[in-house]
Amino acid sequence: MCVCVCVCVCLCNMCLLYLDIQFYHVIRHMTDLQPKEIYDVFDMLDTDGSGKIDFDEFYLLFCILVAHKASSA
Repeated sequence: MCVCVCVCVCLCNMCLLYLDIQFYHVIRHMTDLQPKEIYDVFDMLDTDGSGKIDFDEFYLLFCILVAHKASSA
């Protein structure tokens, strides 16, 4: 459910001031990363330096998480 909210926010470009907080909660729920690591991932994925994760950047993250989960199963 959290992932859907984040995708909708990315697609609609709404609440951009809160996108990093939403990203934090989605990743915190899906992984065991620590807060600093989550914000480091955010910075790495924000390839255009916009301060938000757009759809292409989010899709990259999603592909990485799916591949990681598949390899560890």
